[in-house]
Amino acid sequence: MEEIFLRLAEMSQRTQGGLFINQVNIVVENKGTVNNKTSETVSKERHAHFPPCIDENRGIALHRFLIQQGMIGANSDEASFLYLMGIVTCQPKDLRLIEWVANKQLLREMLEGAVRPLLEDGNFKKADIERLAPLCFTQGGKPLNLAKSKPVPSIDSDALENFFATW
Repeated sequence: MEEIFLRLAEMSQRTQGGLFINQVNIVVENKGTVNNKTSETVSKERHAHFPPCIDENRGIALHRFLIQQGMIGANSDEASFLYLMGIVTCQPKDLRLIEWVANKQLLREMLEGAVRPLLEDGNFKKADIERLAPLCFTQGGKPLNLAKSKPVPSIDSDALENFFATW
């Protein structure tokens, strides 16, 4: 019987611009041959996500709030949301990007509210939000690129502001 050794290496790093990338490399080494191969390498990168800033209870509350307000789809996966927002570090097996239903300005306001402490500390910039948004959010099944900030008074905008004011 052939011996198979599994080596798992995980690396986490913060890249320039505040993006967090976790990489998992799974290498299967085989003494002998399988399908005429002496070794097989499977590499899987974890999906980019926002930096940790919110505790899990607040993250769950934010997810529920966004569903109740109709800003994300009612079938939005909580585990995926928590991972993409940087609230939990374990990537769900079936990661689904967040389908944003509301307008792009509300997404910008939500993200700025969620990472406000990092923005205030200077550890994260609004440009970082713009780079990460299309990696974590979709609209109409396509990556969502944020528009320029154009605050427009609205009931939804006020609801977001009031939600974050309770933190």
